Amino acid sequence: MTIIVIASGKGGVGKTSIAVNMAITMSRILPGRRVALLDADLGLANANLIMGIQPAHNTKDIENGMTAEQVATERHGISLIAGESGAKQKTLESVRRMLKACIAISADVLVVDTSPGISDAMTEIIAVGDLVIVVSTPEITALTDSYQLLKYLIRSGKVKGELNLLMNKVGERDNGSSQATAVTDLCLNYLGRRVGQLGHIRRNQAVEQAIMEQRPFSIVDPGSKPSRDLENVCQTIIDKWEMNHG
Repeated sequence: MTIIVIASGKGGVGKTSIAVNMAITMSRILPGRRVALLDADLGLANANLIMGIQPAHNTKDIENGMTAEQVATERHGISLIAGESGAKQKTLESVRRMLKACIAISADVLVVDTSPGISDAMTEIIAVGDLVIVVSTPEITALTDSYQLLKYLIRSGKVKGELNLLMNKVGERDNGSSQATAVTDLCLNYLGRRVGQLGHIRRNQAVEQAIMEQRPFSIVDPGSKPSRDLENVCQTIIDKWEMNHG
């Protein structure tokens, strides 16, 4: 199983929407392969809202003894392990137990959505990723927080997976590549760690409308610019990790 962790330095950059739609797009590109989505946004989980579902179970039930298979809800071609919303702060040990149980799910690809920002618990979750994608926007605050997150992860020494930056909500004329390069250059030159660039997702009002309607944008309009951009990102990941070869 390949584990893809989606993280961000701050909220509001579209991280959860990317996680949900990436899992759905992966499932479509990889027919016959099982793709699961774990909502590990501790305390503020809402991937199920973007998918328009109210699961009967979530990660709290895993803590109480259920398996990830029992908790998972099937929708839009993926298996959602919904997170707990409004939960109290978790201990590192409880986070580790939850992760161990969720990783045991029988899937070919597991996409993990995380809480924004920096914390020990998030580092534990991010560290399980074979591929870690930090989502940013071209705004200076988002770029600064993305670098701070990457710096924290690199200096922790716990994240062995490949680190990548993905620019979201970019314009038509400026795809954010120069801003992304500035961040990745800092990581290489000052932290000694190479961070890849996975490209960009263009800004589109249809994405915000889809979120308001609680429908994934990749389902609402697979031919839209953001959907096509995300498909290109997913195909790059699949080709790189040879997921289509088993």
